[in-house]
Amino acid sequence: MCLNPVLVLFSGMCLLNELTKSDTYIDHTKLSFVIIYIGGVYQSMAKYFVSLKNYKKFQEILIFMEDLRESLKERDNLSYIRCQNLEKSLKFSVFFVRTFFTSSVIIGIMLFLYHCYLRNFSSPLMYNIPFLHEKSLLYRPTHLVIQFISFLTIVTVGIGLDFVLVIIVGYLDGELMSIASLITELNRSSKTNPEVTKFLKRIQSLHVRVLNVLTNLREIYWHLSVHIILSNFIFICLNLYVVRFLVLSAPTVLTFFNGCFQLFILSYISQILLDKTEQVAYSLYQTTWYEMDIKNQKIFLQILQASQIQRGIEAGGLTIISINTFVQVLKSAITYAAFLYTLIN
Repeated sequence: MCLNPVLVLFSGMCLLNELTKSDTYIDHTKLSFVIIYIGGVYQSMAKYFVSLKNYKKFQEILIFMEDLRESLKERDNLSYIRCQNLEKSLKFSVFFVRTFFTSSVIIGIMLFLYHCYLRNFSSPLMYNIPFLHEKSLLYRPTHLVIQFISFLTIVTVGIGLDFVLVIIVGYLDGELMSIASLITELNRSSKTNPEVTKFLKRIQSLHVRVLNVLTNLREIYWHLSVHIILSNFIFICLNLYVVRFLVLSAPTVLTFFNGCFQLFILSYISQILLDKTEQVAYSLYQTTWYEMDIKNQKIFLQILQASQIQRGIEAGGLTIISINTFVQVLKSAITYAAFLYTLIN
């Protein structure tokens, strides 16, 4: 895998070199896709280097997921509730991953072959290697091999980390739903039962661990989410410009929708975290905690204090990502695509 990022960076430099050529600006379709591919290189490399930088945090999250699976093997009511919620959550996450993977592979193949055809099977990523002459025997095979590997790496890294995010949030979603369910169960039980203290401490330990994992995830995506939103904005805007005003073709239309879907995944995943952390707080507020003894009230209030703030994925501290973020970015992309057409024509 060490060579692949180098080839992607090389492709990025060649794409930037295309922007220095005057003929690139004559063909607006080529110019749009050059910028789109630059955005793809930018996003995939941002994800790659962020993943390397946060390797230890990913390891901690992986340990949490493995421990969660192991703990569900216990035969008690608590494990049964957690197992049910985790199954339900992961079923949805796996469906999301399969849908996005299938669409990305199909659209990626269609787009690559379409651009191969447009460029006479020489440069599907819309760039020429500067030091390789067009009349050389190595020109076409070299371009196809390097650009195919680069394209494959861009797509793999670009969507691979999205898959990891969806699965991680699936585990967090299941555990947060379990905590909310356990709090509801606590409200139904007798407040003078000696087992309440043990039950409360168990809920507290589960909640603290989930919040620690969620903190790691938020730190990983603190800056990365800004890069993803920015590159997807450029991707959607220019794809829409090409589809609406230049070339209406199946690959470009499907690529536009796939870009929208990628941004939707990030927004929806963050919305799930916001909703589930709020659900825990709501369940706590519905509990008759004042009927507990003083010792249990202290434990309960500690859990309540930790759940006061909704926790989703933040974009560099500028905003908390939600479904509203997806809508706003999409509206802005449509507006700028129309403005771009007016400006150029």
